[in-house]
Amino acid sequence: MPTNSKVVNNYIDALYDLCKDNAAKEKVLSDLQNVNEIIFTHADLAEALSSLTIPADNKISAFKKITEKNKFSELTTNFVTVLIKNNRVNLLKEILELFKTRVNQTLGKKQISITSSTKLLPESLKLLEQYLAKKLNSKVEFDLNIDKSLLGGVLINYEGKLLDFSILGAITTVEKKIL
Repeated sequence: MPTNSKVVNNYIDALYDLCKDNAAKEKVLSDLQNVNEIIFTHADLAEALSSLTIPADNKISAFKKITEKNKFSELTTNFVTVLIKNNRVNLLKEILELFKTRVNQTLGKKQISITSSTKLLPESLKLLEQYLAKKLNSKVEFDLNIDKSLLGGVLINYEGKLLDFSILGAITTVEKKIL
């Protein structure tokens, strides 16, 4: 378990408790995903918000501009502001993943990791969603990943199970049978 797990869990517990209903949980989750993407796709921004040498007021001011532009909820804005004040922005990814897991559990959704060699078409995602929702008797939510080494097909990972429908997996299976 990461060294900051107690700290991360404290933040998640507080945020979860502040969300009044499922709609608020979903909004905050969506906002946090967007905040995470904005911060960590811009290395300079991530570095500045994590810097101990930049005054917290300057970091908060910069973040407020981002929130205004993106229309994040007040709860999300306040939460990330607390992370900035406490020099905990580096925990955002971990907080997001665990908060997402908790919200999905509350909403009865199963988290499924889909890895493909290329970006999947919306029609393919819809078919996968329908198939897996029926198979698991649950709502599903995907984490999509790309791994060009698969050559084609998909890997589906859920509840500790791996379904390998990739070309690389098929080649490996055939290779094992031949040798």
